[in-house]
Amino acid sequence: GYGKVGQQIFSEFSSRQVPCTVVEKDPVVVEKAIKDGVLVIQGDSTLDSVLEESGIKRAKGLISAVASEADNVFISLSARELNPDIFIVARAETAESEKKLLRAGANRAISPHTLGGTRMALAALRPHLVDFMQVATSAEGMEMRIEELEVKERSTISNSTLKDCELRLKVGVIVLGIHKKTGQMLFTPPPDAKM
Repeated sequence: GYGKVGQQIFSEFSSRQVPCTVVEKDPVVVEKAIKDGVLVIQGDSTLDSVLEESGIKRAKGLISAVASEADNVFISLSARELNPDIFIVARAETAESEKKLLRAGANRAISPHTLGGTRMALAALRPHLVDFMQVATSAEGMEMRIEELEVKERSTISNSTLKDCELRLKVGVIVLGIHKKTGQMLFTPPPDAKM
C-alpha cells in the first residue's frame, strides 16, 4: 500500500537507493505514486496473481503495510507460499495480530502506533539519544551509520577475532554486536570474539 506508512517506507528505500515496487489498489493513490516517481502496480496485493506480477518470486523482501490486519495476514501467507525465502515485515495493529502475522509467515510484525508512541516518549525522556539514533540510522548520516553486515564463510575475516581483523584501525568500523547463526546475540563483543 502507498498510504502514510507506505509512503514513508518508499522514502526510506529511495534515499538508500533500494529498488522496490509498490502494489496499491486505489486508483487515486496509484496516480499520486506515479507522480512521486514510484514503480507501482495497481491491484489487490492479497491476490497471488498481483504478487506474482510485482515480482514476488525473485524479491528479497516484502513489507505489507496495508491498514487491514486481515489483509496483512493474507498477504504474509501468500508471499511465504510463493517465495519461501523472502523476508516479510508486516504491519500489525494489535498484539494479537502480531502473533497471527508471525504464524502466517511474517519474519517481523511491527505496530506503527507502538513504535511511534515509544519514539515520542523516548524523544521526551532522552532527546539526545533519539537524535543520535536518527543520524546513525538515516541515509543522511553518512559520516556515521549503524549498519548490519553479514560475514560470509568465504570472507577473509570469517573465523577471525575482532582483534586480528583490526576493523576499527583499518576501516573505522566499531562492532556493536555479533549475531551468531545459533541466534545468540553478543553485545559489545570483546577483542577475542570470533566472527
